[in-house]
Amino acid sequence: MPYLCQLSYISRPVLSSPRASLPRLANSIARQAAPKNAAAGISGRLVALPDAFVQICEGPRTELTDLLRCLLNDDRHADMVIVNFSALRTREFGSWAFSLSSQETNCLFDGLTYADLVRMRPSELHRRMNKTEPDLKVSIARSFYDRGDLVAK
Repeated sequence: MPYLCQLSYISRPVLSSPRASLPRLANSIARQAAPKNAAAGISGRLVALPDAFVQICEGPRTELTDLLRCLLNDDRHADMVIVNFSALRTREFGSWAFSLSSQETNCLFDGLTYADLVRMRPSELHRRMNKTEPDLKVSIARSFYDRGDLVAK
């Protein structure tokens, strides 16, 4: 069985033109990522906020490392902050190849900016991710760090 890991990060979305929109960008990412993630055994959730993406992914270590390399070179993301990359005992997202939600469906992120998110304690960021879209009945039970006292810089 592959060594499971969890990756979480915050980044700024980069729109390709003045006519581009964040919902279109997020939907484009979701359409491209879902089949690739499914083939690689990666599951996760992306929350698209007006000036930030917050994502948690899980899967085999090698595939997540490859995904991280791609994300770091993806011109649709800027100012990426890796919040966590750690071992995971069991999957928390089940069969999701990709789950996308936005600020409109995540009232716990209302008014928060990229700057707020990178200053937030990982445990608080995790709590907010865990509380989004409760109707999906998905538990994101792990904290971003086992040591909740660490703050992403």
